Amino acid sequence: MTRPSSFPANLKRARKARGMTLMKLAEAAGTTHGYLSLLENGQRAMPPGAMLEKIADALAVPLSELVRDDASVPVVGYVGAGAEAHYYATGDGNLGQIDAPPGARPSTVAVEIRGDSLGPLFDGWVAFYDETRTPVTPDLIGQLCVVGLPDGRILIKRLKATADPARFHLLANTEAPLFDQEVSWAARVLTMRPK
Repeated sequence: MTRPSSFPANLKRARKARGMTLMKLAEAAGTTHGYLSLLENGQRAMPPGAMLEKIADALAVPLSELVRDDASVPVVGYVGAGAEAHYYATGDGNLGQIDAPPGARPSTVAVEIRGDSLGPLFDGWVAFYDETRTPVTPDLIGQLCVVGLPDGRILIKRLKATADPARFHLLANTEAPLFDQEVSWAARVLTMRPK
């Protein structure tokens, strides 16, 4: 019995990591939403070379990221975990691959932590997340999350609700809280580990 292709999961992971809908990717690659949906669900075989290259180009990823057959996830950027202003967007690009954590899904990605607001031990670790929420959903309150702020900062903080449902207090272990911050998106941290 042959192992199923990892192409569907790779395609979905790459698309989600770049914040693209199936519709946007279809338009950029010159194909249809339905065709891409069939590819991501494993209902169509990996496309021929020319279409595969168009999809990779539209995602701005190397072809190897789509066709690899291993249990890894992309490192999509850096995340600030300190008091100073870090402007690390998830669009930093492909910073390589890292072994996937247990239970990783096709949408799971990793970010490298920069800073010590979680404690000095965590500087340089990686945090894994998926299911980015825009707007922030109530189930993320009190959770450690990767959060995107309107000014471009990407941070790792615990969310605390405020009276305004679009604003949050962002808490850390060793730094003063960031009070009353507008949060563009958030995703719960699934796990963290040394890089």
